[in-house]
Amino acid sequence: MDLIKLYDKEVPMRLAIFMSGSGSNAKRIIEEYINQKNKGEVVFEPRIIFTDNPESNAFRIANKDYNDISIPFF
Repeated sequence: MDLIKLYDKEVPMRLAIFMSGSGSNAKRIIEEYINQKNKGEVVFEPRIIFTDNPESNAFRIANKDYNDISIPFF
């Protein structure tokens, strides 16, 4: 059985971030993405944030001013 390539290393892997609380891990993922982007070495890109908790910080994290980064959330 041949393995199927999930992504091409020439194109950053697209990430969906799942969160239900404060979002500390989501923030770290986004900060790491920004660091990689500043260095020109991007290997992943956060594309969307999902939450199952309307009380979570998903709205604040998705709408935080990350310069030119906009991350939709659901």
